[in-house]
Amino acid sequence: MKQNGFTLLEVLVAFTIMAVMLAILLQAFGGGLRNLDRAQDYAVATMQARSVLEQVGSVIPLQPGEYDGELDNGSRWHVAVAERSDDRSGLGEAADLIDYVVDVAVTWRDERTVTLRTLRLAVRQ
Repeated sequence: MKQNGFTLLEVLVAFTIMAVMLAILLQAFGGGLRNLDRAQDYAVATMQARSVLEQVGSVIPLQPGEYDGELDNGSRWHVAVAERSDDRSGLGEAADLIDYVVDVAVTWRDERTVTLRTLRLAVRQ
């Protein structure tokens, strides 16, 4: 006599394989969402750092020193301005210009940091 259908063991093996595959898919999906959230945090911090960088020379003095502050969302910013020691501009003393290295760091939530660096040119006082 021939039987049609599945045995209990075959059904249990199929459910076990399906459960393992479902767990792997859910874990991958959750990891993707975490990475998306992290990428968004970095994008926001980069925009905030650029905003602070734009204030250097107007609100934040363009002179050697370090400056700190806090943004509306609780992130902290730190600006370090230093005179560049080597003369790569080729202008030398004749132009009466100073190169400044400006570093802006924005730190948020769990101590993650985005840092931007640029050069600014100013007239020697």
